[in-house]
Amino acid sequence: MQRTSTILVSLALTLLATSATATTCREDACDVGQHVTTYSAPGEPVAICATDALAAYSNFMLYLVAADAASTQQATVDPNAVEAKATGDSVDVLKRLREASGIASANEALKACSPLKSGASVVVLEVSKKTNNAKVSGTNGEAAFWIPTGFLER
Repeated sequence: MQRTSTILVSLALTLLATSATATTCREDACDVGQHVTTYSAPGEPVAICATDALAAYSNFMLYLVAADAASTQQATVDPNAVEAKATGDSVDVLKRLREASGIASANEALKACSPLKSGASVVVLEVSKKTNNAKVSGTNGEAAFWIPTGFLER
């Protein structure tokens, strides 16, 4: 009986901790002016960019590159090669996102952006309903950048 009680208490504490974790601005929309924190898991590539369109294209490319690297077991993957071998709906999405960003290639897009630094305190300046990205700046007035809302925690 003692073992069962210990397991149930452990399970209850785990559920409580899970429900108390921060939510992202993708799960529960953040408001303009809201203070949030950037987040990314170790090994999860996220680009922060000067424009909404560039962030949309770059982060979709990073998603495809990560998926390709996982499926091919390669340590390094050329984003331009990933884009060239895209299939199905991804081809159309990539073309539209690249054209909207004004960038000629995936490598150029990723060079124009910076990797996300997790744990930065930022303020939401604008949220794009079209791309689900948010324009944020540091709480001390640092330069603004665009980031997917899924990487902003309340």
